[in-house]
Amino acid sequence: AYAARHYDAYWLTVETERQLVHEKLMASAATAQQPIATTVHTDGFTAITSLTITAPDHPRLLALITGACAAAGANIAGAQIFTTADGMALDTILIQREFQDHDDEIRRAGRVADLIGRALRGELRLRELVPLLDKTKRQALGAIRRWLRSELARPQPELRDEWFPYLLAFGLQREVDRWFRG
Repeated sequence: AYAARHYDAYWLTVETERQLVHEKLMASAATAQQPIATTVHTDGFTAITSLTITAPDHPRLLALITGACAAAGANIAGAQIFTTADGMALDTILIQREFQDHDDEIRRAGRVADLIGRALRGELRLRELVPLLDKTKRQALGAIRRWLRSELARPQPELRDEWFPYLLAFGLQREVDRWFRG
């Protein structure tokens, strides 16, 4: 049954060990009748902590997840985004490790995962968590957003793959979709 939930891209991209973790996460969420569940894994060697989230898929899901990471001060290093055939999202967000000590990093990642869960359940608004930026920073961010939008309008944009979460955080999902379809 679990195998039928995923498309080929999932099976070809995700290593078997992570597939087993994902299956356990989704099964425990279903058993507990929790629509949103997270799990955390940290790797001291790569200095990356992965947060895996399963939730009902919807258009703003990734923006909420990346926004919650930003509000928590977590620097996103990468992501794997999947949607199951039954409409669930299975997203793994890779964030830069902040602490050397494993237990400290697990606690920090747990706080980030909790913030993501609360944002997805609508228990808090990210706007309230992110401090208001001064005028200079807002203008600089506006200039970056305009540049990204103009690049996405070009037939061959000069963008890097690792910028994808930022494109979404800047609210450019529609432009990204248009570019991929083009």
